[in-house]
Amino acid sequence: MERRNMMGVYVLLAAILVVTVGSVAVSGMMFSKMNKMGKTITKLEEANAEEKTKEDDVVIADQYTIKSTKQISDAYKAGDDKDLSKADKETLQMAKKVLDEVTDEKMSDYEKELAVYEWMVKNIKSGSNSLLASNQTPEAVSTPHGVLKGHNAVCVGYATTFRLFMQMMDIECKVVHNKEAYHSWDEVKLDDDWYYVDVYSDAGSGSASYANFNMTDDMAASGHDWDRSFWPSAVGTKYNYAILNAKECNDIFKIPAKIRKSLEKGGEALFLNIGKDEEGKKEALLSSMYENFQGLIGEYGDITFALQEADNEDQILTISFTNYSKQNDQSGEISDKDAEKLSKAISKAMDGYSGEGMTDGNGSKDTEYSETTGAGDGVEQGAVEDGKDVTEN
Repeated sequence: MERRNMMGVYVLLAAILVVTVGSVAVSGMMFSKMNKMGKTITKLEEANAEEKTKEDDVVIADQYTIKSTKQISDAYKAGDDKDLSKADKETLQMAKKVLDEVTDEKMSDYEKELAVYEWMVKNIKSGSNSLLASNQTPEAVSTPHGVLKGHNAVCVGYATTFRLFMQMMDIECKVVHNKEAYHSWDEVKLDDDWYYVDVYSDAGSGSASYANFNMTDDMAASGHDWDRSFWPSAVGTKYNYAILNAKECNDIFKIPAKIRKSLEKGGEALFLNIGKDEEGKKEALLSSMYENFQGLIGEYGDITFALQEADNEDQILTISFTNYSKQNDQSGEISDKDAEKLSKAISKAMDGYSGEGMTDGNGSKDTEYSETTGAGDGVEQGAVEDGKDVTEN
């Protein structure tokens, strides 16, 4: 319940209490009414407390629940999975296989985090339209078990799977969600500082753009909204990807050419150190530049400008892109060689086929069966329905 709504209720009850005190003698009846009102206020306060922000057991987009997987990470660190369910044991083995593949003990926590991020962007598709039968439920794209099994995820799936990986490596991590509960991402702790990581948004751009990797509060605020009183502040810059990888660019007027070059490569994120901007002139120019580019490339995707300040007060500009063609392509990719091999296999199998088994023997359709079951029309229609993506964020 919103704070302003609660204040309104309290004011109304207070007004009723004043009227009661003024019109009723000091008696057992008045004390009884006051007691009832006190209980009513207590119940309202308890209801309000129940609606306070929390990390787990929150439903995102009305269907995806953020679930804890601490039992899995604890079992991994203890080297004992006997108390895990069958599904959790399977999740543990899949996650362990990934960590064994992309990390080693010589890596720093930052290097391990980066390796997991890059693996997820590369291997987990953004969406919920997997052809696997098991991936037709919300859990299949929102839990680490479903995500690691089907390699398909919505934002909750990315966030909970990333958190599981971090917790298995003893890196503190939380799942964050926005106030309206339609999007979720992560917050990770490195060397006592917190950073935001939105793997879902970067994966949706079609490649590892790093635009939403290890963001500060200010950087994340350009595309995210959350209860800042609940999650730790993210103000560290040591492992902020944009600051670590920013290239010097003191001439603002050279940025349009850099954007054009990036667009030609499919929309690679740009991280630019534009120096100090004490009078705000550079920021004004960038605001105008953003508006112009948004109008020019709006047909092909989105462009985002985000400014943040480095420790030496240099301004770091992050320019990221969302490529519509890559974002909407939710299908798995196959090589040209496999595509050709598949085509030949289908052609060979269907060579000379004249409808045996699908006709009444005279070359005509079994109309009675088709009309009764709708099989002739329903198969194709059903396939289209199953292919629909669940819109999120």
